[in-house]
Amino acid sequence: MADHLTPSSSVDELIARTESCSCADNQLPLLPNINQQNHNELSLIGKIISPCNFIPLVVKEIVEKAWKPSHPIQVTRMDRNIFQFSFGHEVDRHLAFNRRPWTIKGAHLVLKTWSLELTCQEIDFTFSTFWVQAHGLPMLWQGKENLHRIGQQAGRVLETDLVAEP
Repeated sequence: MADHLTPSSSVDELIARTESCSCADNQLPLLPNINQQNHNELSLIGKIISPCNFIPLVVKEIVEKAWKPSHPIQVTRMDRNIFQFSFGHEVDRHLAFNRRPWTIKGAHLVLKTWSLELTCQEIDFTFSTFWVQAHGLPMLWQGKENLHRIGQQAGRVLETDLVAEP
């Protein structure tokens, strides 16, 4: 049968329905995926800061050489230059994360732990941890306070370590 609504009234009705919709009104309780939760404990997410587009195979080859994992790792592309690194063992994940920073073909790789409540687009990749070294500093100026001041030139200082040069 033919629809008795005229085109303008059906458009007006559609507009009225969409105007009354709200995300706040449409809450649906969802159950967490326990399998994903366990899998995430062995994962990191990383973003390569580069105008070049990297493919997972290249990234995997590079990180396997750099990280030397004891178990196989998987590299999954999540978005442009954003990758999930899934480790076979927690020690490999721990070492890769704690030995930051890393580079991929000269481009900085920002590694983060991933809260599964966020999408990969919601993760803040705007800051990263770096080691800052000051070489050739005269003995008179070698002190933790001065090292802290030097580090502050790069950003927030997490810790200082005064190591004498050989």
